[in-house]
Amino acid sequence: MRNLYWSMKLGLEHGGEAMTTKYHIDEMQGEKLLALHIAHGTSALEAMNKVTAGPFVIRTVQAHWFRVVDQCRRDVFKFAVERD
Repeated sequence: MRNLYWSMKLGLEHGGEAMTTKYHIDEMQGEKLLALHIAHGTSALEAMNKVTAGPFVIRTVQAHWFRVVDQCRRDVFKFAVERD
């Protein structure tokens, strides 16, 4: 029981791999929703890599961008692909 507690505390599954989080990824053009994606990853960037290829930058004024939401922690990230 104690090992299971520490595995959960360290974010590890029984197999020793890091647990993944479910992210909702909205692909946006300006303020218009183009597509909705769901991806799992150990971070928002890892989930983004499953939807599109990077490199990624933090969104500032880019018209084509992605809103990445961690539903459990209520964190919201805004990324754009550097080439846009």
